[in-house]
Amino acid sequence: MGSTLKSTLAGLIAIVATVHLGGAEKKSADYTSLYANELTTMNYLVSSTINEHIVFANMIDGLTEYDRYGVLRPSIAKSWSISPDGLVYTFKLREGVRWMTFEGKEYAEVNAQDFVDGAKYVLTKSFASKVADILVSVLKNAPEYYDGKLTDFSQVGVKAKDKYTLEYTLAKPVPYFLSMPTYVCFFPVNGKFLAEMGKRFGTDHRTVLYNGAYLMTAFDPQSSRELVRNEKYWDKGNVFIKRLGYRYNKEATTLGPELFLRGEVAGLEEPLPAAMVDTWMKDPTKKVQIHPAPVNTFSYFYAFNFYPQFEAEYNPENWKVAVNNKAFRKSIFHAMDRKVAMVTTEPFQPERRLMTTLTPRNFVSAGGKDFVDMGDLAPFAKTESFDKAKALSFKAQALKELTGK
Repeated sequence: MGSTLKSTLAGLIAIVATVHLGGAEKKSADYTSLYANELTTMNYLVSSTINEHIVFANMIDGLTEYDRYGVLRPSIAKSWSISPDGLVYTFKLREGVRWMTFEGKEYAEVNAQDFVDGAKYVLTKSFASKVADILVSVLKNAPEYYDGKLTDFSQVGVKAKDKYTLEYTLAKPVPYFLSMPTYVCFFPVNGKFLAEMGKRFGTDHRTVLYNGAYLMTAFDPQSSRELVRNEKYWDKGNVFIKRLGYRYNKEATTLGPELFLRGEVAGLEEPLPAAMVDTWMKDPTKKVQIHPAPVNTFSYFYAFNFYPQFEAEYNPENWKVAVNNKAFRKSIFHAMDRKVAMVTTEPFQPERRLMTTLTPRNFVSAGGKDFVDMGDLAPFAKTESFDKAKALSFKAQALKELTGK
């Protein structure tokens, strides 16, 4: 998420959250909200939680970003090129992008070496980055460096060719690579500042630098945090809200809606609880405040454990026999009514959140054809898995085949 998307979303939230009380509109230039889940770190190079990534996205810019329509756009990288073999990606960076302190003081200019330093930090095993596996999976020689088999980081597939030119070399072609620099493990870090902070880097809002739309000027854990617009931001013209104020409340999910109606907060961090939706929809005043929540950034799925590690008393060997039976797996595959499950969180339009494949539609395409419509995947993409008759049929088959085993 980058500047255009962040500022636009914030603007839309503020407009959506305009409160109508007694016929009078209550407006504010600030955006205020409650939150129930506190940050555990400000070190964006190690965190793997979406709760923290949402905060980081307002403060740190990467090479690319998505706009409000989900289209990939330039961010700190103003342009890029790809080698014919799909292995080398060369990014040309914007000049004049500044690193800022939490106090709004200029520290340095963002350059290509910052992205190299960020990658080296993530791939240094002792720093225990929870997102290192992503770099390990795509960059040339990254697995060897991470495992200590290679000690010369210059051999890893990320290099600063000059101050404003960054080059990634992949171990093999990755068709979706341009989407990856939007993730935290590809974010830059100023090497000089990192050395100054040492182990204190990312322990609070004062021990990180900012190159994004907002600076976190205050952070009192389990109390509040405040973000103000970065007045030296390269894309300041697209940041329309000057201050983002957040108050901690462990009951934010249940108390938030009432505070919203009273005009004490401009919006909710969490969707309206499903138990309240029906009541609100029947109230004309409250109904106009409800808008569909954005689709989550995660895909959730069930997977079978073929190598159980649980205690012997729970018969892991029996489970191995059962799970390796295809009819057993298919009976469960067809038994789950996903729509009914989704109704618990999306009671009015559950279908909009359901996917028939692990890979989302519109994620990867080739020759004008979507990946999920290719080859043997195509029939699954067009078919709902829930089928009571098939579930029972495969159950009977599994019982027959597993009897005595």
